[in-house]
Amino acid sequence: VYVFKEHKADSAPVSGKVTETAQKVVYVYELKPVTPTPDAPKGNVTVEHVTTTGEVLKKETPVKTDEPVGTPYETQPEDKIVTDDGRTFVYKGLKEDSADPKGEVKEGTQKVTFVYEEVKGNVTVEHVTTDGKVLKAETPVFSENQSTGTAYETKNETELKDEAGNVYVFKEHKADSAPVSGKVTETAQKVVYVYELKPVTPTPDAPKSTIPATPTPDISKPKSTTPATPMQDNSIPTSVVSTNKAQLPNTGEDNSAAFATLGTAMLVATFALNGKRRQDEN
Repeated sequence: VYVFKEHKADSAPVSGKVTETAQKVVYVYELKPVTPTPDAPKGNVTVEHVTTTGEVLKKETPVKTDEPVGTPYETQPEDKIVTDDGRTFVYKGLKEDSADPKGEVKEGTQKVTFVYEEVKGNVTVEHVTTDGKVLKAETPVFSENQSTGTAYETKNETELKDEAGNVYVFKEHKADSAPVSGKVTETAQKVVYVYELKPVTPTPDAPKSTIPATPTPDISKPKSTTPATPMQDNSIPTSVVSTNKAQLPNTGEDNSAAFATLGTAMLVATFALNGKRRQDEN
């Protein structure tokens, strides 16, 4: 737009009389100065993800930058965030001083802050028989829940007894249970060890004594015989010759018989000698 500035001095007068020569009136104009319109106010929107303890899970990032006031914006929280070290956090809500997650840009900077709560877990161990009877109740590996990603390790027992005193020995790790070692997850994990009844080795009977009893020899006492008093005989008696030979018997009974026979022979010989001695004296 141009606005009038002046009448050009060397042009025909702005008013007068017509002459025989042509006359030209010139008006001069200049560009109308434009009054600058002030810039519309602008604003920014950022979003940040933090834990309930204030730990930053995802640093502040821009959503809208230098946008005119009134520009619509919208942000969304994440359902779950897993950190580089394996910890798990789930969305809990907005921070008290947070901007609205959805709205319009305002002059200045608005920050939407989403808050997340850590999910912790634990691992339990159970010991059962092959038919499912519980030998040792389910017990936790950790005394309190741990952050996800925490390493754990379990071990089986060598032997366990039931209430009746039966002994069970370890057989295997149950295939469909949690691994014997690993990391804590947000869901509960149970490690199951299986045991089987320990076979009872029969105790052999104590061997019976095979030492034969020592036989007791039956020693028969010889019958006592009183020899008759020999008749006095003036004749010289014939010599008595004993033809019995002593033999060693094989058994006790034979020994007894031999001794009895020998004794009898000796008595006969004694009486014979006494009889002869008396005859010699007479």
